[in-house]
Parts: sequence; structure tokens; C-alpha cells
Amino acid sequence: MGKFLRHQGNFPLDTGLGSGIPACVMTELHSDNRNTLMTLRRGLQVIELLSEAGPLGVSELGRRLRLSKTVAHRLLATLEAQGYAAQDPATSKYRLTFRIFMIGASIPQKLGLHDCAQPILERLVAETGETANVGVLDDIYMIYVQKVESPEPLRIGVPVGKRVPAFCTALGKAILAFLPGERAGAIIARTAFTPRTPNTIQSPGILERELLRARAKGFAIDNEEFARGVRCVAAPVLLQGKDPLAAISVSGPASRLSRAEAEEVGLLVKDAAAAISKELEQSRR
Repeated sequence: MGKFLRHQGNFPLDTGLGSGIPACVMTELHSDNRNTLMTLRRGLQVIELLSEAGPLGVSELGRRLRLSKTVAHRLLATLEAQGYAAQDPATSKYRLTFRIFMIGASIPQKLGLHDCAQPILERLVAETGETANVGVLDDIYMIYVQKVESPEPLRIGVPVGKRVPAFCTALGKAILAFLPGERAGAIIARTAFTPRTPNTIQSPGILERELLRARAKGFAIDNEEFARGVRCVAAPVLLQGKDPLAAISVSGPASRLSRAEAEEVGLLVKDAAAAISKELEQSRR
């Protein structure tokens, strides 16, 4: 008796994975899956837009994402209910909460990157007198995930969690230079090359030549390309000597960090990145 199933109703007995389910039911299930995936995709797009644009109202967010006001409000209300967004009562605009940041900030720690990098960043700051940073690649952007600030009164400090274009930053170029060619090419193809300063690279060809030089030297330089008056040097943190997990950098005012000094600092940053890579490899054994 135990191996037999009593069956009632109009549906055939399901004796396999998905077999016996009428086509109309399967169509509904597939439709539900598609709707769920679409909702998830739209929710992630809302998070990305709020991250880049800052607080937005329902109408403006819907316009930018080409969503109806009803759908935009439903997505924002869901994010608010889950603690990922909050509405300003004075302006009715929505912003992201620190819960998003906390999730992102936990990733380097779980990978062991934070603990391995901290003493080495502190040493870099002691050696150079400038701010040291760690960044990770996020599509065509870099996200700052860790920093040790310079003791100088005038110092360069990008907030942890800040998202910046990869193509015009030393951190971004250091990682792009060591990515497999197809992946780097895909990122370059999606890059808008919007100029931020007179020194910003504005064409794929120039960037590709810059990446070849960075790969040959083992470090990349941002020569006032992201912000006027700021120079930055970065090197990749490689896993197994080839895969870039992150990049570390030293950044300072161009008045203190000249082009010649940037080349010298590049060697220190390259050695520091290699030391972090070694620590990570050993910690995973």
C-alpha cells in the first residue's frame, strides 16, 4: 500500500519531475517565475539608481527607469519595509539606508581582505605620508571598501562605500590591466568616457594603451584624471598571481605627489599589493 498513491480529481498522477502537470498549469508556473525575476531585476535597478543619483521621488525614479508610478511606488515601499530604503517626510524622496552599506562592507571581511590589508595599508601611509585605499570592481565602477587616512592636515579622502568610474581612477585601471582581455574589453565597451577633468582619458584606444603600460609596470597612475589636483597610484591584489580580487592605492595632492614621485610610490604600492596577495593565499591554506 505504501508504494501506491491514491489519486483524485481531474489531474493526471505526477510520477516524475514535472510530468503529469497540465500545460496550462506549467505555463502559469513559468509566468510566475518570469514575473518574480522581473520584479527582482527592477528592485536591483532601483537600488543602483538610488546609489548613483541620491534621494529621488517616486515620479522621478519611475521616469528614469521607465516604470509606471504605481510600480515604482510598490518597489520603493517594499525596499522600505525591508529596511533598505527610507523616505524623507519633508521631501517625500527615498534614499538608501546603511543596511546596503553594511552588506557590501561585510564582503571584504568575509574574504579575509580587510584583515590582511589593514597593517599593510598602515605601513604604506607611514612610508608615503598619504592616504591608502582598497577598492573592488563592480561592473564598470570601483567601490572603495577600506582606507587608512594620511596624517597630513591637507589629505585626499574618498569615503568608504563611494562608487567611482573605473576608467579614470588608478584603482580601476590597475584591475582592468590584469583582467582577462575579453572581460576588460566588455567593460571598456560599456564605458561612456565622460570627462571629469582636462586629463580624463576619453577614448578606448588611449585607455587600452594605458592599461598595457600599467600591466608592464605592475601599477597604474591616475594623473589628475578623476579629480583636478589629485594624483593616485594603484596596484592589483592578485589571487594565484593572476586574478585581480581588489586593488590598493595611495592618493595625495598633486602638489605633494609629483609625477616622478608617483612612479617611486608605485613600486611601494606594487610590493604592498603583493604582500596582501601572499597573506590571503596563506590564510586560505
